[in-house]
Amino acid sequence: MPLLYFKSRSSLLQIASNLKIRKISQSELISLEQDLPTIFNEFEMQAASYALERVATSGELLFETYDMFQKVITAFRLLKAGPLYTKVIFMVRPDSTVKATWKFKGIPPHPDYYILNKRDLKQLFTLLGSLKHIYAPKAGNKSLTVATKFFEKSYEDDWETAIVSCWTAFEALCFGGEKPREGAIGPTVKIAVSMLIGQSRKEREQIKSFLARVYKARNYIVHGNERTSREDIHVVKRLQDYLRTSIVKLLD
Repeated sequence: MPLLYFKSRSSLLQIASNLKIRKISQSELISLEQDLPTIFNEFEMQAASYALERVATSGELLFETYDMFQKVITAFRLLKAGPLYTKVIFMVRPDSTVKATWKFKGIPPHPDYYILNKRDLKQLFTLLGSLKHIYAPKAGNKSLTVATKFFEKSYEDDWETAIVSCWTAFEALCFGGEKPREGAIGPTVKIAVSMLIGQSRKEREQIKSFLARVYKARNYIVHGNERTSREDIHVVKRLQDYLRTSIVKLLD
C-alpha cells in the first residue's frame, strides 16, 4: 500500500514480523503505474515514496491484510495530525503479476507531509495495541469503536461530510449508544468534550464556543443546505484535532 505524503528519516520501519513500512523507489512506482495505468495521477506518483508492506501466508484472506493495514493507518492518524492518505492496495502474486485489490477515493494535492519521527514509535505501537482491543469482536466499549471509525471516515470525506462524520463520532463518545434527550445533543457534547480535553478554563470555553458553531454548521448540512465556506477545511482540521485527543485519552 503506497503511503501518500508520508516521510521518515528511516528507510525501514518494522511494525510486526510480517508487516513493515519501507522506502520505495520511483522506478517501483513507475513499474506499478505501467501495470495499472489508471491508478495514479502525476502528483500522486510524486507524493508516494513509502509503502506499507505485508507478506501474506498461503490461505489468508485478502480482507485480513486490508484490516491490518487499516488499523496501522488509523493508528498513524490518531498519533498526530497530518495529510496521510492511501490510494490503493496492490497484491503482487508469486509470478510477479500485479493486481489492485482495493481503491480509495480521490485525494487532493497537499502542500504538507506526515512526518514520522523515531520518538513517535513507542506511542504508535501503544495505539496499535489499543486498536486491536477496541476492534475485537467482543470489544467492551462499542461507542469508542464507532467514534474511531467515524474519525477515520472523516479523512476520506469531502469537507462538508467530514464535519458530519466528526460530530457523529463525538455523539458516540458522549452518549454511548443511549438516546439523548431532545435539545441535549449540542450542550452535552460541547461540555463533555471541553471537560475531557480542555487544559484550562480558558481553553474549555474556547472548545465549547467552537463546538457550538460546529453543531449549527452540522445541522445546516444535514438538513439539506449547501455550504460554500472556505473555512471548512480549517474547521475539519480543528475538529479532527479535538476528536483525536478525545479518542486517545479514552483509549488509555
